[in-house]
Amino acid sequence: MLAGSLAANAQSTEVLARAGAVALGRGPVEVALEAPEGPLDARVAALGADRKLFLVLRDIRTTEQPGVLYRIYLGLPRGAQPVPDGFHAVGALNLFNASPAPDPARFYSYEVTDLVKALRDRRSLSQPVTVTIAPTAPPDAQPHPVIGEISLVAQ
Repeated sequence: MLAGSLAANAQSTEVLARAGAVALGRGPVEVALEAPEGPLDARVAALGADRKLFLVLRDIRTTEQPGVLYRIYLGLPRGAQPVPDGFHAVGALNLFNASPAPDPARFYSYEVTDLVKALRDRRSLSQPVTVTIAPTAPPDAQPHPVIGEISLVAQ
C-alpha cells in the first residue's frame, strides 16, 4: 500500500474505472467499477508497458473505530469465498485512524498491475470489474465506515 505517491504524479494519472461511495458492513461488500471510456480490458491492453495500475480508495470515514481490518479483492467471482492470500487479493485496509470527517488529502493506494494483467490474460477483466471489501471479523459496535470513492488508475 502506498500513500501520497499519486499526488506527486497527478499529471500522468489516468482514471480507468471508478465507483462512488460505498458503506462497509459486517460482511463482504461488492462494488462495481464502471469504465466510462469503453471496455476496461481493451484500455488496459492499450497502456504502455511502463505504466503501473493502482486501486485507490479516497474519502474514508467512520463514526467509530471498527476494531478490525478489511481485506480488499479485485475481480473476485460472484459467490467465491475471499481468501486473504488468494489470486484476487489486493491488500488490507486499516481504519484505525479514520474519523467521521472526510480528509481529502488522505487516501490508500494499492499497486495492482500484475493482478489486472493476469485478470485480462484469463479473460476475467469483466465490465464492470468488481472490488470486494470484507472485514476480517465482525466489526465492533456500529462503526458505519464509508469509502467515498474507489478508482482504478494508470500512472
